[in-house]
Amino acid sequence: MTSAQIKKARLIAASSSYVEKYILQTYTGVGIRHKDDYPNVAITLTDAGGQRIFITSQSQQDFMLPWIVGQNGVTRTSYNIAITHAVLKLLPNNDVNYARLANSSGLEWGIADAAENDAIAVK
Repeated sequence: MTSAQIKKARLIAASSSYVEKYILQTYTGVGIRHKDDYPNVAITLTDAGGQRIFITSQSQQDFMLPWIVGQNGVTRTSYNIAITHAVLKLLPNNDVNYARLANSSGLEWGIADAAENDAIAVK
């Protein structure tokens, strides 16, 4: 293996660990980033038989995960990204929550922050 290949392999390995670290910190409650906004999405779906399902999130996290899904008086928490994708299809591009749902830059910034924090800790 050449030195360039070794360097590339190390970079890929480091990138993977930063992605894992970012995801764990974001969704396990460690290192939650608070913003000065209060996102809120609430959708009620009604089928032809009158059955209602509600989906809501007030999460400041990327993709607004987790979602609270309710049906027949039972609610559950879901981290299913497919819900986020479906909600995006219902919203206009200029909706106030669109960028957070689409995660246009949140994941990239979070990974960069994780890498920067590690670099500072090493110094």
